[in-house]
Amino acid sequence: MKQLTIKLLALICVLCATTIVGAQTNLLLNGKADSKTEHWYVGETTVEEFNGDKVFVLRKGGHLSQWVELTEEAVGKYVLFIGRVSSERANVDGKPPINSPYFYIFNSNPTAVSEGRIIRDEAKGENEWFTIYAIYQLPKESFIKCVLYERKNLNVPSEALALRFDNLGLYLFETEEDALKFAKAYK
Repeated sequence: MKQLTIKLLALICVLCATTIVGAQTNLLLNGKADSKTEHWYVGETTVEEFNGDKVFVLRKGGHLSQWVELTEEAVGKYVLFIGRVSSERANVDGKPPINSPYFYIFNSNPTAVSEGRIIRDEAKGENEWFTIYAIYQLPKESFIKCVLYERKNLNVPSEALALRFDNLGLYLFETEEDALKFAKAYK
């Protein structure tokens, strides 16, 4: 009985350690718009209810940004900037998109942005949610700025269409592969 108890405790410890390693802390504050635009610098951005959730809504070239301070331990790690996005007009049926979501991370090292890769699903329809993310390896900087904005198609007349962001997150990983794995499972 004693050996069974020890084995069971060992198994529980392994499972708990795996859960802790797999858990990630979101470094962004208010990534779900629960506190309206608190902790964010905004321009032409509101918080609205959409399908029962509070979401950030950008119109007319709007933008949203937040500064994040990182510790020395973050240098060299991979940062994942991720979120869910929805637009009132998708690039479907040959219609050109008027507004499309875009985001990036920058700091005082200009190469940090160009080394990241932005991956996005494509919306299959208007007002449909999809995931957009970027992965960067952190240089020797202690601050980064996460910026979300509406990229306008200059060949299409402008309208005040909603571009929505929700479930925004900034996460640190030891490897790019770990960040990619997390991003693929993100909802």
